[in-house]
Amino acid sequence: MVTATTELVESVSLYLVSTDRLRLFNTTMRYPAGLPAVLVTLLDQPGPAAAGLGLRTALPRDLRIGVRDGRNGIATVDLPDGFFERIATFDQRLAVGQIVLTLVERPGIGQVRFTRNGAPYPVPRGSGELARGGEALSRLDYLTLVTAPPTEPAVTPVGAGPTPTTEARQRPAATAPR
Repeated sequence: MVTATTELVESVSLYLVSTDRLRLFNTTMRYPAGLPAVLVTLLDQPGPAAAGLGLRTALPRDLRIGVRDGRNGIATVDLPDGFFERIATFDQRLAVGQIVLTLVERPGIGQVRFTRNGAPYPVPRGSGELARGGEALSRLDYLTLVTAPPTEPAVTPVGAGPTPTTEARQRPAATAPR
């Protein structure tokens, strides 16, 4: 007798690098996708689908980044020693932006603080300005790095179905695969 197992999955939004900008990329992960698992997925990019779109990550794959759900909607990311030394200077803002923008896409997270060995740690904002150590950063701090999404037609002709950009932005609730 063969028994089928159903695995619940959810859509997860990651921010990956496209040339010198950040671009939203949706993938699926096992439900519930906690912050540590989301960061591991971000570090493991680009997978075949993202690479096919010319996307990459500015983050070294073998990094060990700690993350905790914070109180009041603030996640805390603990960076390892030598974090910025392992990332090209021109990619450092993109790397921090990838982390912040990906985490604030998660339910209940609106800001991200950075630490190193538990102590407040300064990181660059999207503008290049250095944020104070321990300062809570939000989506607004990195919007200058984000590639604008493709524009959609105002009206979809009857029978034409959804456009690919519409499908890519849909964020369904966790469902079982069929």
